[in-house]
Amino acid sequence: MFEYLKNAAWRLTWAPGRIPDLSGRVYVVTGGNSGLGFEICRELALHGATVVMAGRNKEKCCNAIGEIAKERPSGTLRFMHVELASLKSVRAFADEFLATQLPLHGLICNAGVGLPKQSHTEDGFETTVGINFYSHFYLAHLLLDKLKASAPSRVVFMSSAEESRGFVPWDDMKGVNVEKSDFTWYGSANLWKLMAAKELAERLHGTGVEVFAVQPGMSRTDFFSKMDYSQTESTTHNKMQQLGGQPASRGAISALFAATEPSLAGGAGCEGRSGAYFGPYYFRLPNWFSAHFPFTFNLGQTMKLQPANSLARDPDARRRLYETVADALEETLHGPLPARLPPPAPADAAADMAAAVAGAGEGQTAVL
Repeated sequence: MFEYLKNAAWRLTWAPGRIPDLSGRVYVVTGGNSGLGFEICRELALHGATVVMAGRNKEKCCNAIGEIAKERPSGTLRFMHVELASLKSVRAFADEFLATQLPLHGLICNAGVGLPKQSHTEDGFETTVGINFYSHFYLAHLLLDKLKASAPSRVVFMSSAEESRGFVPWDDMKGVNVEKSDFTWYGSANLWKLMAAKELAERLHGTGVEVFAVQPGMSRTDFFSKMDYSQTESTTHNKMQQLGGQPASRGAISALFAATEPSLAGGAGCEGRSGAYFGPYYFRLPNWFSAHFPFTFNLGQTMKLQPANSLARDPDARRRLYETVADALEETLHGPLPARLPPPAPADAAADMAAAVAGAGEGQTAVL
């Protein structure tokens, strides 16, 4: 009991001041020019990291970099263009980054949209899942070999309590038949990120690349102000955010924790905590309101969470999601998904293989 209380108190009080020296480490952050992304970039740079701010608006990103540079003139920040509504642009960004020959110790998939006015991306994906999920899933695979070569490294997916209302349309994973984006698709994008993070963590086991999902709690940013206000729900969310939201600097804590906290790493004899989900607690009441507006307490930004949506807790659904999403991308790209990962070996098969190899080490023949 004492150990539990001690760990809980440690998580409740975790703050960016506990981030270790990040000199020599390189991070890519999408959507870093404002809101949570800006605070993430700021703290990483203040602790010595080289930060690549990936965004579509050069002027806004450069202004944000200038603001951070005032606090740490010796910091290394650079802008690289990416338009997440375009897989071609995502590929161009990855190529540009790889051409720098920099290592990559952290990819923080932070950028996102909600209730966009445009229903589909140029690649034919429903806009919310196209930008929030597919583009980041693709980017992670494009940079996966670099992440492996730079290990230990991490990938962090920014999710949301809205995952609770998400769904998986197995017969229309691109959202081709969607006429107008709504909050169920926003919830679905966040659900898929949770599912993908856990599945990637399992498939990358032993590579030195760890994968986490986080949610920030309700934070005061410009996110909701960019929504399609022809939909009543966007106005409601914006008012709730203005009244009850926490500062963006606090909302960024969960992502910073997942990206930098040394105690999460695996080591000799330790599996690490790859695949975990962190953020402030939230819950749903069995009624319509809570299903659409999950209650979140902005306390304990680094608490280990269990997803509210049962699909995120279903290993078969997670495996199916990975394969279905990879297939959808390959269909769109007219070619293979870079660094597509095979499913993890079943636990019993992996144990049998380990036992056979151990036996071979004692002079026996391993038959695998």
